[in-house]
Amino acid sequence: MCGGGRGREAVSSKKFMLNFTRFTGLVASVGTFSLYIVLVFFNPYSPGDLTAPIIAMMLVTIIGGIVAVFAQPYLMLACFGVSFIPIGFYMLGTPGIFRWIGIFNLLYLVASGLMIVAKRKTKTSQG
Repeated sequence: MCGGGRGREAVSSKKFMLNFTRFTGLVASVGTFSLYIVLVFFNPYSPGDLTAPIIAMMLVTIIGGIVAVFAQPYLMLACFGVSFIPIGFYMLGTPGIFRWIGIFNLLYLVASGLMIVAKRKTKTSQG
C-alpha cells in the first residue's frame, strides 16, 4: 500500500487546523470577556459602570466562545461584526490595555476565516 499514510496525515492536519481555529476563537472570547471585567470592576483609569452596552458585549463574547467550540464560522463572523463595529474599532484607538479588546475582536475575524478555509478543505477532501 503505497501512500497509505498520506490520507491520515491530511486528515490529522485538517483536524489540527480546525482545533487551532477553535482555540483561537476561545482565546478571543476569554480575552475579550476578561478585559470587559477589568473595564468594569478594576479599571486603572477611571471607575467603570456595568452598563447595558457592556453587558451586551459580554454576552457576545460568551456566544462567541460557544460558537468557537462548535466550529460555526459564520456565526463567529457575526460575533466579530457585532462586537468590533461599535466597540472594538474604537478600543483599537485607545491607549493602554483596553486596546486589546479590539485586537481580541480581530481574532474572531481571523478564527472565522481560518475555520471557513479548514471546513472547505475538509469538504473537498471528502467529496
